[in-house]
Amino acid sequence: EEGIFSLSLGTSLAAEGMIAAALDLLALDNRLSSTQVDFLLRSPFVGGAREEQHSRALLDRERRQVGPETVPLALLARWAREGIRGIGRSSRLSQILTAFEAKSPDRRQRLPGEWAGHFARLLAALGWPGDPPLDSRGYQVLGAWRELTAKFASLDAVSVPMGLGRALSLLRRLAGKEIFQIEGPPGRIQIMGHLEAAGLRFDHLWIMGLHEEALPSVPRPNPFLPLPLQQQRGMPH
Repeated sequence: EEGIFSLSLGTSLAAEGMIAAALDLLALDNRLSSTQVDFLLRSPFVGGAREEQHSRALLDRERRQVGPETVPLALLARWAREGIRGIGRSSRLSQILTAFEAKSPDRRQRLPGEWAGHFARLLAALGWPGDPPLDSRGYQVLGAWRELTAKFASLDAVSVPMGLGRALSLLRRLAGKEIFQIEGPPGRIQIMGHLEAAGLRFDHLWIMGLHEEALPSVPRPNPFLPLPLQQQRGMPH
């Protein structure tokens, strides 16, 4: 029930379905593996997924019977436009794939800021994050993604031009390290780690996972500060 629980612990932004889909979509090339084709035809984060759900499922079935291991992007766009043996016509998907192919990058080196703008155009061409209206969590995830790409673009000052593979790898690593925590009304039951609970007063307290392998926790001192100083000040970790 909404409003009962409040979680203080977040999860990796890369673990959110919308963001995982964005990173996989940006990794698409002019030749698609069978797994990538499955993803494109089934993902709810590609434009037109709801209105063409049935036709894309039929196209996926027919494509499996044809059975190539890899599919050129242009061929998948033609299949979506004409169907396979006339089955599975998905005009919106065909338009999306054609637009994406037209915006696919060349192999020249770019700074992160330029890649960030290009990634945004690619995702827009694919209709990401999908057609249905976003709920509260979806809006927050989308906002976190925009903040992440802004951080990625800010790396221009300390970076050198890089290729697509390196840029995507860096963006994926940043998304994996970014902690996302959904905002909501405070609940009567607070679920938090022992660091967040330090110094608080409770009406009732339930401690879970208190065993010798969990506490004391493994030391993780700050590598840039003298260890005796950290011990003297009682710093975390």
